[in-house]
Amino acid sequence: MRRSKLVPELACADLERSLDFYKRVLGFRVLYARPEEHFAYLERDGAELMLDQVGERSWITADLAHPYGRGMNLEIEVTGVEALYAAVVASGVAVFRAIEDAWYRRGGVLLG
Repeated sequence: MRRSKLVPELACADLERSLDFYKRVLGFRVLYARPEEHFAYLERDGAELMLDQVGERSWITADLAHPYGRGMNLEIEVTGVEALYAAVVASGVAVFRAIEDAWYRRGGVLLG
């Protein structure tokens, strides 16, 4: 089994609710899960991440407050980004920043 070199593990308050969003809205699929530990390993288009419901064995280093993951930015390459964005908006979740074209300089080259 191939393993990614970096797989973020995201804390969530309700694994079933989070799984519904990641699968139904974002199009991820569960590669494997440990329901008894409230844990799932997800994949979409080669991007992988883990969801872990906060519990006594969580990697929590300070008090948690909603929304979790503040200050974190994940860049995930996907197909059909416009349709994906529309699905996120239609789901009713709060969108922090609208979809946009963004270009960033790496050395003397603009990437976007």
